[in-house]
Amino acid sequence: AQRWVFTNPITFGSGYAVISSSLSARSTSIGSSMTESSGVFTFPSTGIYKISFYANWLDQSASNDYLGQKIQYSTDSGSNYSDGTVGWVSGETNDYASQTVDMLLDVTDVSTHRVRFLAQSQGNGGAFIFGASSTSDLNYFEFIRIGDT
Repeated sequence: AQRWVFTNPITFGSGYAVISSSLSARSTSIGSSMTESSGVFTFPSTGIYKISFYANWLDQSASNDYLGQKIQYSTDSGSNYSDGTVGWVSGETNDYASQTVDMLLDVTDVSTHRVRFLAQSQGNGGAFIFGASSTSDLNYFEFIRIGDT
């Protein structure tokens, strides 16, 4: 089990973008750690994983905005990605929203399986996900290996 937190707020526009910066692995993990490069995560061992994306949003500049987040996975070393899960919440100017999306992934080959996280602010843009707090994990990705493949 491992958690990756957002170290700074991240602003999103109207198109999905891979979250590839302002991330840090928490020092408290159980077992082997995930690795990350340019927003793409690789697995330390085969198995069935529960993968979650927790987000707290602030829609700072748009009415009728839709805040989206998704988890994508690849089984061909990142050449192609498929949506594993997608979630949306709506927001108005200065509205707060929170959402969690998660999925299960059977990682049968650590050399070919990858996962990445994306977010967007559909509408006028200008929404962001908060950064980490020193006392709590406001937004994070979580990986839990729940069993053998």
